[in-house]
Amino acid sequence: MLHEPFCNLRDYGETDAGGWTFDSPRSLLAWLRDETQDMRVFLKDNPPTACVRDVLADRRFLAEARHAFLIRRPEEIAASSYALHPGMSIGSIGLERLCEVQAAVREAGGDASVVIDSDDLVARPEATMAAYCAAVRLPFNPQALTWEAGVAPVRTLACRRQRQFRLRAARARLPAHRRELLRASPVRRLPPAVLRAATRTAAGRHAVGARGYR
Repeated sequence: MLHEPFCNLRDYGETDAGGWTFDSPRSLLAWLRDETQDMRVFLKDNPPTACVRDVLADRRFLAEARHAFLIRRPEEIAASSYALHPGMSIGSIGLERLCEVQAAVREAGGDASVVIDSDDLVARPEATMAAYCAAVRLPFNPQALTWEAGVAPVRTLACRRQRQFRLRAARARLPAHRRELLRASPVRRLPPAVLRAATRTAAGRHAVGARGYR
């Protein structure tokens, strides 16, 4: 599983995959094209502006990979992005870039037909994921839709960097009295009233969730 490797390249100058470290979109794309025939790779990303040209130029990757496009209401994307990047621009929402990638996949001869609406995923998670798995020829496991509360283990350097960045950003945007919550034990159960006060903003919800409060 590769979580936002192109974003990692933009933000940190490198990303890791399959035991290798890559320092450019082209080197990562070459590995994905030529070295993954005997493995299954799930890559989640919407290539940022700094990387999208290399992705769009790699017609073999566009044609051979199985692509799926997750869409979300623009106002929801903007709210989430602003919580982490207050200096964001309209381009940060990424829907135009997503459409550009979809068009390039189609032009290269790939399948760009799999589109998932996040509203469907929230309202009907099992049916939506079952349909997605069928469309991309993956086995569907209903048990994957449930998990224990808490923070998942971090297996790669890139994911550790992302988690630290998002937690720092969320913490910085919290008022002082809410930041006090982050100093408590992550296994402590917070009173419902305190938890509600701490999670009135997207930044607060992320910070509390990242600390494992219940």
